[in-house]
Amino acid sequence: MSSLLDYLHENFYTTRQLLGKSGVSQERLFALQHEACMPMPSYSLSMRVGCQSFFGEYEEVQQQDFYAQAYVAWLIVLVGLETSTSLAQQAYAVFHQRYVSRVGQLFEQGLRPAKFCASTDQIDVDRLNEHVAAEWISFLKGTYGLCTKSGLPEDIADKEVASLLIDEITDRQCKVKLEGEEAVVLVQAVKKLDQAASQFAPHERSRSSRQRCIEGVIEKYQLIL
Repeated sequence: MSSLLDYLHENFYTTRQLLGKSGVSQERLFALQHEACMPMPSYSLSMRVGCQSFFGEYEEVQQQDFYAQAYVAWLIVLVGLETSTSLAQQAYAVFHQRYVSRVGQLFEQGLRPAKFCASTDQIDVDRLNEHVAAEWISFLKGTYGLCTKSGLPEDIADKEVASLLIDEITDRQCKVKLEGEEAVVLVQAVKKLDQAASQFAPHERSRSSRQRCIEGVIEKYQLIL
């Protein structure tokens, strides 16, 4: 338990910390989550606490929620949005713009997964829009606060593009030998994923994308980053 707690306190904020650093009330946080603008916590920890004292034994169950630290910035973005129109639509528009912009930057860097390609150099806008809509749902569930370092659109795009490329190039690690320029692009994708992916909690690491797409790929293909 101590290693899990250490990981959570080093990499996440409790609800109280999140509210204190953003200046948002608990009621407002819950309202933003209800309106489908703000992610849910990435971790919810339940702890049974026992105590012994002069008055005897006592036991209670405590729950603590943990959010990605960068969600302070996301909360501040939400607070700054206009309230005259749908807040959920505005929040999604911000998420969509930042995600798509990041994918465009990655394409310019040569990271072009087939899933998003209309041609060698162009993005298939319809496919990407469909993908971003699905990503928004995962974002709101708190998934990306867990598996990326920031949980923000840029890291999410980095993780998805890099993971897709790694799986394409290696055929999900079924390919025995890399060909041509595959090793060069693979190293670039692994580096990008390493920058975006979280370290994961101790009990999750063996099943994580970091283990499968970074450590496992480096070992199998003898990559030098």
